[in-house]
Amino acid sequence: MISCPKCFTNNQKDVPRCISCGTSLVGITEEQNQETIRRFRQRNRLRSHMITGAILCFGLPTVFGFPSSLLPTQLLINVIFGVVFGVPLGYLVSKYASSVVGGAAIGCCVGIVYTALQMLIFYHDLSWIAILIGIGTGIVPGGIMGWHVEQDH
Repeated sequence: MISCPKCFTNNQKDVPRCISCGTSLVGITEEQNQETIRRFRQRNRLRSHMITGAILCFGLPTVFGFPSSLLPTQLLINVIFGVVFGVPLGYLVSKYASSVVGGAAIGCCVGIVYTALQMLIFYHDLSWIAILIGIGTGIVPGGIMGWHVEQDH
C-alpha cells in the first residue's frame, strides 16, 4: 500500500495515480511513504487535540458556572471562550508539551495572554490581578490537555 502525499488515501502499489485525487504516485519510495503516514497521523492527532481543547474550555466554565451558565448570553460567551482559548491551547499543548506539567505551563501562559487582552479590551487597564486570573484560567485546562496528550503518545 502506498499513501498519497496529498490526500493521504491508501492506494495499491502498482497504481500510477491516486484513486481519489489523481496525484502521481510514480517514484514514491518506502521512506517517503512512511513520512506521509507519519504526517497524516500527526495532523489527525493535532486536530483531535484542538477539538478537545475547545470542548474542554467550553465545558469547564459551563459546568462550574451551573445554573447561571445556561443563560443564552453565558452559553455564547462560553462558546467564544472555548474557540478563542481552547483551540490555541490544544494546538500548543499538542505541539510542544508531552506531560501534565508542560500542559499546565502552556495553559498558564495562554491564560495570562487571554486574560490580559480581555482586561485591556473591556477595562482599559492591566493589573497584577490579570496574571493571577490568567494562571487560574489556564492551569486546569492546560493540565488536562497535557494529560490527554501524554495518554495519546
